[in-house]
Amino acid sequence: MHIYFAQFLPDTEKSGVYEVTFPDLEDCATSGDTLAEALANAAECLSGYIQKIGGDGLPAPSGYTEARYKAETRCQELGMAIPVGTFYQAVPAAPANEKPVQIAVSMLPSLVHVIDSAARENGMTRSGLLALAARKFIQELATQVDTRTT
Repeated sequence: MHIYFAQFLPDTEKSGVYEVTFPDLEDCATSGDTLAEALANAAECLSGYIQKIGGDGLPAPSGYTEARYKAETRCQELGMAIPVGTFYQAVPAAPANEKPVQIAVSMLPSLVHVIDSAARENGMTRSGLLALAARKFIQELATQVDTRTT
């Protein structure tokens, strides 16, 4: 799994809107009309970028301090003030061309039934629903634990 830090810049005119850039990855940027949307779009953008570039063409990810320094230096070079509320978040993405791994899990039959029903209703497979739920849960944990503001 690839993990890169992203800079989340709040829009100074529209409340809740964020622009997202990746200091280590040129031309990898997105935005969101809410913080939750910006976080989800960041993961999707990073995954798409990795698929496009391929795993071998990626630069090594910077740590928090270096990524923040790169992002803030770029803002200064552009003559851009860094808005209050800007933060830096680690964003995970699957490696390019990663193949699924089959695993065995144990659950109560009633929970499996609920999962299967929800998956069917949303045009998904059981595996797809469980993977999506796991990604969302991990993303929420990362947001709660790693969000750092300026």
